[in-house]
Formats: sequence, C-alpha cells, structure tokens
Amino acid sequence: TLVEIWQSLLNVEKVGVTDNFFELGGDSIIVIQVVSRSRRKGYHLEVQDLFDYQTIEELANVILLNTKQEIVAEQGLLEGTVSLSPIQKWFFQKEHGQLSHFNQAILLAVDKAVSKKTLEGIINYLVKRHDALRFCYKKETDTESTLYRQYYDTPKEVFSVVKVTSSDLENEDKTITSICQGYQEGLDIEKGKITQFVFIEMPESEKQNRLFIAVHHLAIDGVSWRILIDEIEELLKAPDYGQNNPLGKKTSSFRDWVNKLKEFAHSDEIEQQKSYWLGRTAKFKPLVTDFKANKVIRESTETVSMNLDESRSQALLKEVHKAYNTEINDILLSALLTTMTGHFEVDEITVGFEGHGREALFKDIDISNTVGWFTNKYPVLLSNKNCSSEGDLIKTVKEEIRQVPLKGIGYGCLKYLNTNAETKKQLASPGWDLVFNYLGQIDNVLHESSYFKAASEYTGEHISKDYPLNEKIVVKAVFISESLMVSWDYSKEEFSAKTMKKLISAFMQNLNEIVDHCLSKGASEVTPSDFGLNGKLDHKELDDLFDSGEVKDEKSIIKF
Repeated sequence: TLVEIWQSLLNVEKVGVTDNFFELGGDSIIVIQVVSRSRRKGYHLEVQDLFDYQTIEELANVILLNTKQEIVAEQGLLEGTVSLSPIQKWFFQKEHGQLSHFNQAILLAVDKAVSKKTLEGIINYLVKRHDALRFCYKKETDTESTLYRQYYDTPKEVFSVVKVTSSDLENEDKTITSICQGYQEGLDIEKGKITQFVFIEMPESEKQNRLFIAVHHLAIDGVSWRILIDEIEELLKAPDYGQNNPLGKKTSSFRDWVNKLKEFAHSDEIEQQKSYWLGRTAKFKPLVTDFKANKVIRESTETVSMNLDESRSQALLKEVHKAYNTEINDILLSALLTTMTGHFEVDEITVGFEGHGREALFKDIDISNTVGWFTNKYPVLLSNKNCSSEGDLIKTVKEEIRQVPLKGIGYGCLKYLNTNAETKKQLASPGWDLVFNYLGQIDNVLHESSYFKAASEYTGEHISKDYPLNEKIVVKAVFISESLMVSWDYSKEEFSAKTMKKLISAFMQNLNEIVDHCLSKGASEVTPSDFGLNGKLDHKELDDLFDSGEVKDEKSIIKF
C-alpha cells in the first residue's frame, strides 16, 4: 500500500522499500498527502513519522508498532460559530470594498464519461463533509473597529451547469474565461456564497467537458485543493460511496484547530518566543523601489516568470539535497538572498515566508484531511555577511530556517490570537515587504487521474483589481509537470519591468549555479541542525571541530 501511495504522489514508476522519500522528490506538502491516503487505507501515520523514518521499510514497522489511539473528531454537519485563525484575521485587517473577491480557483478538463449528475452528487457529498466550504461571515461594528464573525452556514446549492454551444467555439477561450470570471465575481462571503462548482458542458465536437471550482481563500489553501481533487477522484471510483464511505471518518475540524491555537497563543512556550520575533521584526528595512507610490492596488500588478530547465528541476527535487542535507526551501532562499543583496547592495534581507501551516502541534488534533485556510506567514531574516562560498551561503540559510521556532506558527499566534495589548503593539508593523512561497508539486494529484487533467483556459481574475497591495514583491515557485516555474509579482507603480526582468534573470542564474555546485560535491556536509544543535553552535564552529580532529564523524559529534 505504501509503495502504491509513494509511486502515485511522487510520480515514480518504481519504488524500493529502502528508497529515501525525500531523495525521490518528497516534500512537506506531499508528506501530508501520504498521511492522508495512508489513513484512508486504515494505516495510522503521523506527519513527523515520515521525517523520522524516511523509507517504506522503516515506515511499515512504525505502522505495525503504532498503538496510538485514533483521534476522535467531530462528525456530521457542524453548526455554530468558528473563531478566526491568524491568517483569516490578517485578511480582515486589510478591509476594502471587495472582500468577497479574494479567491482560489482551478479549471479541470473532465472526461465525458463522467456525467454532470454523478459530479453533482459527489460535490454535494463533499460540501457536507468539509464544513469550511459552508463558512459564512457577519459584519459586526463596535465603537473602534469592524469585526467579522465566522460561522457554519446551512448547505446551499453550489453546483451549476453552463452549456457552451458550437457557435461559442470560435472564441472558446474567451467564452470559458467569461464564465469563470462571472462566478469568481459572484461569490459573497456575507451571504454564505463562498464555494462554487461549475460544470461547463462542451459541444459534441469537444472531447472533454470542464469543471470550474472557485472557493474564497478564507476556506481553502494549496493543501486543501489536493485533498478535494483527490477525494473527487476517489468517489468517482466508488459509486456506492453513500453507503460505503471510502473516505473514512472526518479529521479534526477547522474550529477545533483554531480553538487549540487560541489556547497555545497564551502558553509559556509561545511567550518565550516573543523576544525572537521582536528581534527579527526590528531588523526589517523596506525595499527601495524605482518609483514612489502612495496607495498601490492589484490592478497595477505585473508578473515575470521563468522556468528552470527540466534536468536541473529534477535534480533540485531528488539529488541536490544530498550535499548539505537540505530541503528545497533552503536552496531557493539561498538564491533569493544572493539576488536581493546583490541588487539592492545590502547584506541582509527580511522575507515574509509563507508556509502551509499544518504543523503537528497537538496530539489530539489531526488536520491531515481537513479543508480550510491554514497558511502561516512569518518573517525570516537572512544574511550573507560572512559567506565566502556557495557552501557557506547554503549552510547559513539552512541554519537560520532551522532556528525558526515551530516553523513560525508562534508569530501569528502572538500577533493575532494573543490578547496582550503590549504584544500586539510591538508586533503591529508589517515585518516584511518581500514574500516567498514555495507551492510544491501542484499537479501531483492530476497526473495520475483517470478522469481529469488541468485545462488550459484562463480562469479570470481571482482577486479584485481594487485589492490593496501590502507587499512590494511576491516570489512564488511551483513545479508544473517536470519543471520548476518561478514567478515574481510586483506593481508597475513601484518597479520598472526592466528592474524585475533583471532580478528574475539574476535569481535563475544564482539558482542554476547553486544547483550545479551541490551536484558537483563529492561528499555530503553536515550542519549543527542535523544534530539538534541549531542555535547552540554555528556551522563554521562545527566545521572547525571537524578540521581540528576533535570530531571525526557524525557519531562522534553526538558524543562530543
């Protein structure tokens, strides 16, 4: 079972039981997918298990020895209010006139063997299963501010059918885009219209229909999309799902997760992180722009994109990390640090790091198969002051990321959930204006599908053109098919196209050089975080210990 799951999610034809998960291209997002699918098959795994036991041989033994009690989650149709998570509070603090137009969307080409009736039944089933897809919001104004209350709404009709005629095919792309755009703009968070599935019925001459899905970002994130598409596929294979329930029991609700975070936000552990986060935010220096602008909105956004060639992309997934025991974010951020410090003539930068946020914090909470917006944003301070080589650069970035407590989740807890007024005041500043987000292997569910593939038509604007931009540059990296695509979003009112093309070209050159450097290394090198010594020893001190002969190998460093 584990072999089949790994082959499917990693898009690898053959997997041996001693093959390393991360060397096959695994990452933290795919870890969640592995856990989700394993539990659906009746095998209990924790997210941390895949980091601790990275081969199927080891994982199988963990499953056999695992006697942990199954987590009991709320079942049935949930009702009542739901506290806002840190990222949801961040969203509502940016209030503007088009709050309802801040979506995520996907357009799928659907095999015509799949009927609209079948899909409608599956969609209605999933909307009842994933309670976040029924969120509704009520505006409440007090004397100081406008607040939004979040609650579970009753199920609404979320499945629509639009028929495209033969005459529409002359402008097929525009027709489909127009349909998608209309539904994107039609979402309304205060009326409970935050989810829309649209079956676009194509003429007989077309081999495939389309399924357009738009969900307000308040209720979905990148991991949630993988869960939804995976479950639609699973239910299509099991026409008796109403009686048999091949998806198993619901995992912990978004409400339970946020309630736990609220408690955690007032814990001693989080309080002890406060000095760390204040130290990071205090060093934030705004980027110098080409032009001065007052109020910048999304309508002024431009994007430049480039692809890493396929061979280096695959090496980045599967081979590069042997050199310094890194993860993909270490490599991408090393290239970003070199690019930004070189262009802006500084020796450190603050990056708003965007992660999936589904950290295994609580023993009695399982969100591996829960739909919602769990994204976590926090500042990372990167410096290349003392980096004299590519190896120094990678090790420095790796160690800084490993020092971030609990993968940054404490920052949002302190800033948005902790009720201490002084803490809120101290963390009130934005903290960054450069954002980095690695989205993973976005099509690793679709590549194996018997029913779907990604459609090529444009789905329209997923965010209102009037939405205010608070960050100056947003860098996104994602694997599409076999290659890494990197895109830089910016406002043309702040930067020229020439500057941004120069930046992305420099980034790709730096990334190529770092990848080639790692591939050329004969032996791997370790850093303090590999032994749980991050923050207690820097990587140069560890290198000196090896060079001095006091420490000869990995076993002796542990003893030392």
